[in-house]
Amino acid sequence: MSGPPLDPTSPRVERITCVHVHSFSLQLLLRLRPSWREGPVAVVAEDRPHAPILALNRLAAQEHVTVGMRYAAARGLLPTLKAAAILPEQRAHLLGELFLALNDFSPRVEPDATHEGSFFLDPSGLAYLHGGVEAWGQAIAQRLRGMDLRASVITGFERARALAIARTHRGIWLVPSPEREFQLIAPLSLRSVGVPSSICDSLEELDLSTVVD
Repeated sequence: MSGPPLDPTSPRVERITCVHVHSFSLQLLLRLRPSWREGPVAVVAEDRPHAPILALNRLAAQEHVTVGMRYAAARGLLPTLKAAAILPEQRAHLLGELFLALNDFSPRVEPDATHEGSFFLDPSGLAYLHGGVEAWGQAIAQRLRGMDLRASVITGFERARALAIARTHRGIWLVPSPEREFQLIAPLSLRSVGVPSSICDSLEELDLSTVVD
């Protein structure tokens, strides 16, 4: 999404970019097991029959496999389901790869502490070399596609809002104003933007379920 032309080097324009790799664990597993891409796949907590499922692809979801279901039960429902656990060192390796790749696009890159696979970048550093913030975002997405990863690249005005948009929208977005940024997140459910379930449960008892609520 494009906005009015912006000078990313201007001190009057305070921007933040969020890069979010969707379904980080699932994308990591499919990088490790590329032959599994055409079938139903799930990430499990550990390589044991009764381990819970943490993430799954669309093909598995279509067969009524759900997050939280035990792997043995899911296999009973869908015998062709393939699943594996992700080792901590495998996660750390990919996060390190991402950090190094994103450093080519900004002198300031910061992993988000609460959402794995999300990073905040300062677009005021090298964006002008790409012809502007939107072209810079497209270059970031292209680099990640070359790493066999799909991510959203959202340039907004406030970290939490940019992250919420990145988690719930696909593609490269240049949000034109803080007002538009809030409009984009206002109808989103609190669960979709990463608010813990325990807090959501309490708020929903008060009929508060979206950001605007």
